[in-house]
Amino acid sequence: MIEILGLGLILWGLSKKKEVKPQTQKTQKKILRFKNEKHNRYVENLAKEIGVPAEWIFGIMTFETAGTLSPKSKVNCKGYGQNTNVDYCCGGLIGFCPVYAGGSYIDGSKPYQKGNILEQDIDYQLRYVRKFFLDGIKAYGRLKSKLDCYLLVFYPAAIKHSNNPNYIVGTGYSPNQHQVKALNPAFRDPKANGYVTIRKIKEVIENWF
Repeated sequence: MIEILGLGLILWGLSKKKEVKPQTQKTQKKILRFKNEKHNRYVENLAKEIGVPAEWIFGIMTFETAGTLSPKSKVNCKGYGQNTNVDYCCGGLIGFCPVYAGGSYIDGSKPYQKGNILEQDIDYQLRYVRKFFLDGIKAYGRLKSKLDCYLLVFYPAAIKHSNNPNYIVGTGYSPNQHQVKALNPAFRDPKANGYVTIRKIKEVIENWF
């Protein structure tokens, strides 16, 4: 892992196989909102707190949950159409990785006492989403673009390379570029031998939100 942020929480979203196939159409997907307005207001207040449009956060959650906004959404887990030999289960509103991470939950309980993040409801996960973004900004700086916002969730160390479309994500870090490629077919760039690049990530998310 490349970094630990606050409360010993593993910085999630470093590597995951996307459930959604790469998009070739230019039409953006529908960004979802929660049925409960309380949850929507929470996200809107978070967006104001970190200085980004609320639609970026809703868009990330829509993408990471494969268009469901379900706190139980999961990818790369056993029995979930996994096409690699990597067992690195991710899930929840922003694709927390891994769902059974060590450390402590926000309320101080341990993961194995409370169960993994997929067993927590939207209210509980949204508190984690807020902490994740606040800790991430503290570590990596203000989010200047939609791409930066997504990279914070996907692979935070790549933010410093966000202006280089040819940068291969994972180069010089762990998980490395080979692992990132294996776990993220939606972001494989044919112009870079199938490795995940900033260019391809930007292309895919621009088609989503």
